[in-house]
Amino acid sequence: MAEPNIPGHGPVAKTRGEWTGRISSITREPLSSAPRFTARLSEIKGAAIPVPESGQSARDIRLLWLGRRKVGGIEPGSTLRVSGMLTTRGGLATIINPAYEIISAPQA
Repeated sequence: MAEPNIPGHGPVAKTRGEWTGRISSITREPLSSAPRFTARLSEIKGAAIPVPESGQSARDIRLLWLGRRKVGGIEPGSTLRVSGMLTTRGGLATIINPAYEIISAPQA
């Protein structure tokens, strides 16, 4: 079966898995846009993350929660275990609405 293709983004690889890492940044959308919350997971441990455009593994995973402007406990420096369907959006490894567990809060 052929991989789905998103115009301008090429083939989309889909991988289900679990990864652990640290939140390096978060992005909040303006109130005038559709609600969504984005965080970047870095220092990743877990399965290899394929990125079809480059053929190399990614260093970060973008976590994208649709329909939410905030996710409690998720802030830069938090360590999370996330799971879900990993795909590629705009050349970035992305999990939409991931399941997550907060392992530790940021150190002050």
